Amino acid sequence: MIGARPPGPRGLAVWRAVRAFQKSPLPALEQLTAEYGDAVCLSLPWSRTYVFAHPSLVHHVLLRGSQNYRKSEGTRAGRRFFGESMQLTNGERAKAMRRRLAPLFTADRLVTAY
Repeated sequence: MIGARPPGPRGLAVWRAVRAFQKSPLPALEQLTAEYGDAVCLSLPWSRTYVFAHPSLVHHVLLRGSQNYRKSEGTRAGRRFFGESMQLTNGERAKAMRRRLAPLFTADRLVTAY
């Protein structure tokens, strides 16, 4: 269904998820996707945050449909953790970062890495 929000925690469970993320980000994200699936929506009073775990969803958001997704000003908090990363940057700067990183993610390199 187009336009439908993915599932996610509601009420106090949102705050527990945020607190868990502050304490230990990766396990918190893993818990969210284990409980709610490959696409999760965290509805906070000031914004909505989405977590995408399935490779095809990540590919769509970061590459195929990137022009449809803008990183909001709310990503300032994320920059404290991740710096000026591709996931938190928009426009030409993000495209340039993707181009520089693309050779690291060829099929041959990924097979060799694993």
